[in-house]
Amino acid sequence: MSADSPAIALSAGAVVADLEISGAWLVDPAIGREGPGDVIVRDGVVDQVIWLDPGEAGGARPDGVVVAPGLVDLHAHFREPGNEDAETIASGLAAAAHGGFTTVCLMPNTMPPLDEPGVVGRVVAAAAAAASPVGVRAFGCVSAGRAGEQLAALGELADAGVVGFSDDGSPTRSSTVFRSALAYAGAMGLPIVEHAEDLSMTEGAEANEGLVATILGLRGWPAAAEASAVARDLAILGEVVEDVPGARLHLTHLSTRPALDLVRRAKAAGLPVTCDVTPHHLAITDDWIAGARTWAWEPACARSAAPFDPSLRVNPPLRGRDDARACLEALLDGTVDAIATDHAPHTVVDKQVEFGLAANGISGIETALGIVLAAVEAGLLPLARAIEALTAGPARLLGDRLGRRIGLVEGEPADLVAFDRGDRWLVSDEALVSSGRNTPLLGRELPGRVLMTVANGRLAYLAGSRPAGAARRRRGSTSRQPVRAEVPPRRPQRARASAAFPRISAAFPRSQNLLGVELPPAASSGPPASRHRDGSTPGSAVMQPSALMQAWTGIRLRRPNRGHGCTRGLVGRSSSAIRPRLGAPHARRRAPSRA
Repeated sequence: MSADSPAIALSAGAVVADLEISGAWLVDPAIGREGPGDVIVRDGVVDQVIWLDPGEAGGARPDGVVVAPGLVDLHAHFREPGNEDAETIASGLAAAAHGGFTTVCLMPNTMPPLDEPGVVGRVVAAAAAAASPVGVRAFGCVSAGRAGEQLAALGELADAGVVGFSDDGSPTRSSTVFRSALAYAGAMGLPIVEHAEDLSMTEGAEANEGLVATILGLRGWPAAAEASAVARDLAILGEVVEDVPGARLHLTHLSTRPALDLVRRAKAAGLPVTCDVTPHHLAITDDWIAGARTWAWEPACARSAAPFDPSLRVNPPLRGRDDARACLEALLDGTVDAIATDHAPHTVVDKQVEFGLAANGISGIETALGIVLAAVEAGLLPLARAIEALTAGPARLLGDRLGRRIGLVEGEPADLVAFDRGDRWLVSDEALVSSGRNTPLLGRELPGRVLMTVANGRLAYLAGSRPAGAARRRRGSTSRQPVRAEVPPRRPQRARASAAFPRISAAFPRSQNLLGVELPPAASSGPPASRHRDGSTPGSAVMQPSALMQAWTGIRLRRPNRGHGCTRGLVGRSSSAIRPRLGAPHARRRAPSRA
């Protein structure tokens, strides 16, 4: 895009014929380099990458406009085929572009599941018809019907182009099937992606086993359920790899310290195992279910939101602060290879119900970069490592089946994202593009406003415009169709970015953001002190669960009522706070999804 042609003239999906990004901060994990530079794209191909000396940097700095390779998501659910009301491939790809992703790997727990080549062909056809340049890759099922008892046609699925095999949403139940899958997939050079969960320990579980679940009356989900499954998988891998050296295991969305410790030791022993964590397990804890709204690395605070927000129900569940800290530590020391979104959109009918009945999952492909940059902003994660975990880390797992080289590579089709760390955007129903708005971040500002996403030489997203493949939401629809991405405008005091990004600055207005809201600061390091009925405060004795819960959530715990299901023992405000907002009858509710 030349200086005399406005950036806004470039339409989504068009080949980027002439683009110059001047004075930005470049991050290229492929060569391990970051610094000020320029990127020039001609006819969809990276023509020049110019690294500048510090004296030539001008206004480029790491907390300003950043240009990096397009992000790669190892783990997303687009719900097509079978549940297009929650997300279509077209709307999912539009959301991915809005989040800075240029390649997305889809998990096979659709309806029908991706356990035979014909279903994979439907996904490929839907992606081709989506009018989005964002690349789609798919994982095939390990077992027929994801039942975990009989191998799927792995060879035929590999011929259909899958990038690996997984029964995600549930583990591969049969150890014999899992062992055979590792061997057959290894012979074809493809990984097994395992959802680590011991189902015998999680039946009926609703939240992480701990203080929060106890106080709120939710069935506990123990960390041991993840660790024991990881231990089984690693033991089998250790035996299989002796006969099939190409066997590879990837453990997805790990969330607990014991499981990560097992992976750390397995890597030290030379086992071919990799793993990923999600942004929400890095930054959000089970305290949020009780109404807290501080990041995992920030001091705990008193309740600032209503408890039992069903958007917080996820598999594996949100953990405590120690587990979140363990995820970050593992990311820093290389135990964790990648950050994957586990994007799991749901309809309002499936999600806005009682907490224990809500479908599992957070719609997170658009907020993933912002959450990770919040950790960078807090000084807990270097920017280069964050970008590496979102690009080169996933690419190493996919290998040749990624279909492109990671990095700002001259002579290759342009595949990049430009975002402004100095700007923030409001997560709102209007700003999100995905059909699923089931995120606990609604109303919160995140750093790192995505300015442009270019995939395979074509424009996938431009701030202020409608992403390719996005559809408008129909009024009165409970399934919520995708909408135009209206990103809140930048604040006037951040006008310095116009000099850092002059070639496309015309596309990004600088008017006052009237929609932004700030959450109240943390007022204390824990739940507020309760008072006895006579008005006196309790002494140093440990508070009873009923008193602690009432102080923390405003909900009084009385004699357990076993007939109340997931909220047994909760009365008073809880019955109205967790009632379905749409008043959908029980007969219409679907069984909770495992992902």
